[in-house]
Amino acid sequence: MNIDPIDKEFNEQLLTGEGLDSNLFSTKEIVQYYEINNYSDLPIKDFVSKLNQFSIDNYKFSDIKGKNDFTILFYKKETLVDYSKDIYESSRDNQNGFLEDYSQNLVVKIRLKAILDSDKVSSEISLYKKDKLDKEFNETIILK
Repeated sequence: MNIDPIDKEFNEQLLTGEGLDSNLFSTKEIVQYYEINNYSDLPIKDFVSKLNQFSIDNYKFSDIKGKNDFTILFYKKETLVDYSKDIYESSRDNQNGFLEDYSQNLVVKIRLKAILDSDKVSSEISLYKKDKLDKEFNETIILK
């Protein structure tokens, strides 16, 4: 399985708010955008485990704490598709941050939420097939 940011710099701006107009972008509803490939042969349990590990490896508890919504979107990597041209408008204009023109390519949505009075995070993983929700998994993870 390979995961790459659609636009690493823009993901960082969305995460920190630096360089973004706070009148246009929320600092409490964070969206992160990635491309994913080589995942379809993984058993579902392994796939979900790798997605949780991705969250653990790439985000800190301080990134999640105090946020109303923290969403990580994974789109199927395709040779002729350039998602980067749409993520600015989608993150600014769409409440859920979805890339509307590429909804059929959405593979995974992860929502992370800090658990009150804890150092743990709720991880809600939604798997999609052809623009439709297929399966959902909820787990508790610990971020550094």
